[in-house]
Amino acid sequence: MDPVLTQALQDAREGRLEAAISAVRFLCQRSPERPDAAQALGMLLLQAGRKQQALHHFQRAARLQPHHSIARVNLANALLENGQAAASVKEYRAALALDPDDRAAWEGLVMAQVSVGDEEGWRATARAGLERWPDAQDLAQIFAQSLHETNCIEEALDLLGPWVARRRHDALLHSTHAHLLNLRRRPREEVFAAHRAYGEALRARPRPPRREADPERPLRVGILSGDLCTHSVGFFAEAALARCPDDFTPVVFSTRRAPENDEMARAYRRRLPRWHEVGALSDAELDQLIRGEEIDVLLELSGHTWHQRLHALREQPAPVQVHAWGYCNTTGLPTMDWRVVDAVTDPPGAEAFSTERLLRLEPCFLCYTPPPDAPAPALPPAEAPITFGSFNNAVKLSPETVALWALILAAVPEARLLLKAEALRGAPARDRLLATFAAAGVAPERLELAGHTRTIAEHLGQYRRLHVALDPLPYNGTTTTCEALWMGVPVIALEGDRHAARVGASLLRTTGLESFLAADEDAYVRLAVELAQDRSRLAELRQTLRSTLAASPLLDAPGYAQRFWSALRGTWRDWCARQRASE
Repeated sequence: MDPVLTQALQDAREGRLEAAISAVRFLCQRSPERPDAAQALGMLLLQAGRKQQALHHFQRAARLQPHHSIARVNLANALLENGQAAASVKEYRAALALDPDDRAAWEGLVMAQVSVGDEEGWRATARAGLERWPDAQDLAQIFAQSLHETNCIEEALDLLGPWVARRRHDALLHSTHAHLLNLRRRPREEVFAAHRAYGEALRARPRPPRREADPERPLRVGILSGDLCTHSVGFFAEAALARCPDDFTPVVFSTRRAPENDEMARAYRRRLPRWHEVGALSDAELDQLIRGEEIDVLLELSGHTWHQRLHALREQPAPVQVHAWGYCNTTGLPTMDWRVVDAVTDPPGAEAFSTERLLRLEPCFLCYTPPPDAPAPALPPAEAPITFGSFNNAVKLSPETVALWALILAAVPEARLLLKAEALRGAPARDRLLATFAAAGVAPERLELAGHTRTIAEHLGQYRRLHVALDPLPYNGTTTTCEALWMGVPVIALEGDRHAARVGASLLRTTGLESFLAADEDAYVRLAVELAQDRSRLAELRQTLRSTLAASPLLDAPGYAQRFWSALRGTWRDWCARQRASE
């Protein structure tokens, strides 16, 4: 490889991304006919989040190598990153025409077809690819993730089951499987076993770094996340991360670059200037970067959700590792020391279902930061029929949820149900959900299915169409529950048997709204029906819920920050005490 490109890649790995981009840009200007330089510059610009600039250079590389499948795949990837899914489908197909054995093109084509809503196409592509390569695990995982995104959870679990059984040491496979199990009402023991199997597959080899065991000294805190942006995690992390005490120095390891126009991402970068983009780093390189920053306590915010880098923590690059906010269950990672919860989500006895120690923040493990441009609450028009609704991700609409909501609609014959979710933009997903409700006795005309809205303000404005919000099970809403309450819409929730099924209970108890919380399914239906029939109560709630939330601990950002950082200091003191005891 050209020494300029070699040095640029090394610079990028070591955090000198702008220097790498400048060097390769100069090389491209000096030698515009070189496709390898154009490809390298495109990759570096993607890493820096400059997707449109990257696309320009990948297009140039493809023109220089029109018969090179890798150039076509890279161009297709860039088109997909820039939201041009239809164009990316054409480029992936062009790559496969040049090289039918290019597995990256097969995998990319599945993802592009998912993006354009071509369910028949992505299913056919994934199946054809697995017939061609029966051991293509990456393709199987992409197939499972595509099924997940279109709410075919049982099908995804059936697909992954044989892979998990025969590949006991593949951690990524077990991570996907464990994540999906949260979405369905499987025995708690089965879900915990799947998370523990992930840790066993990872085969952790702890070698924590040496640190001065002074319990009160200033600490360097690492924050590992891809979601410090306009994302659920971003809204819940802000209370603590915007109020970092002077004796903590935060260092961010961002696993993905947010879009350049994301205002919340820009705000996080202003507050947290010590920032590394680590999406392109290998696990070993990320481990070394964390060690090089001399991190004392590492906050991991993703769990088994997308863009996670749990694998990079298996050798424990920080003495204390803590999971917070981003995942609804144990990570199963043996080197994850603590998990932030509360006494409602994880009451006494929950320790038996967690590989981490439980770090309970009371009264709630969360603190919500409402969007600054949220519209004022308002009731639907007086002549509008009673409208129940949920704006949760469609993957949370489990069979149990549909059956329960069907009972509510049967008890309020004039009512409608509004469901809003990104996945419902595609006809197959909409048809599948309508068929599921029809099987439960709900006619299609009683449902309204809505997809994506352009802005957060527009999204929140849709709550003005609801009278009562319904929380799904067994995986509760979190951001959606807070949004609904902030918009004056009461939320009916059921208190379940595990963290994912008890978040609604935690939020309602924290805000003093226990009257919306049901102990069983019969009570859930009764509460929803009674509330829907009390128009004066609904009008009162629309006027008062926002102030109720604002006065509650759920929005007490200074108080939450004090509790959070104090608890984090406590994890460090515990580590110091253990070090002294072992000497």
